[in-house]
Amino acid sequence: TYILPQKTYSTDKSEEFRLACEGTPPEFKLHETLQEWNDNIGKYAEENSRVVIGILIALSSPILKLLKKDNFGLHLIGNSSTGKSTALEVACSVFGTPFRSWRTTDNAAESWAMLSNDNLLALDDMGQASSDTVSEMTYMLGNGQGKGRANIKGVARDTSKFNICFLSTGEIGVEAKLREGYGKHPYHAGQAVRMMEI
Repeated sequence: TYILPQKTYSTDKSEEFRLACEGTPPEFKLHETLQEWNDNIGKYAEENSRVVIGILIALSSPILKLLKKDNFGLHLIGNSSTGKSTALEVACSVFGTPFRSWRTTDNAAESWAMLSNDNLLALDDMGQASSDTVSEMTYMLGNGQGKGRANIKGVARDTSKFNICFLSTGEIGVEAKLREGYGKHPYHAGQAVRMMEI
């Protein structure tokens, strides 16, 4: 069963399923029919490797859990006007999800990841993020688990968990970003396998 805010896809007709979540429900916007998507977007993907990668990442996201595979991300690096943001927009068009900016905190990104559970999380322009944020988010998104937290009595709360593929863009790579600025971070092999660069 795959549950979206507006619709449930299921072969089990014996009971009704509904999405239950705290706060704002995840965004999924339907803009076109499949045929319109194929005519206006899909047919242009055939000769564009970045767009194909975006579509494949989007389609991989809902089946991670079924295949018992770990979360993973791809980071598209390139100069301005090389199609990175277009690849992100096309990837988001597969399910009608929004894309987000790297200019955020790891706490906000955790909530985005939860809202993107079993789907795609798209992050644009890594250059806007701090090296601290990139370091934390790479592990968090790749591990599929948020920060451990306690309630006001000091009792551990449930840790948020999510299954996602994430697609990122930027004119700078992860390693270069982590070595930027005052709070330089080492680039670990664990980060490289969680978010691969193309």
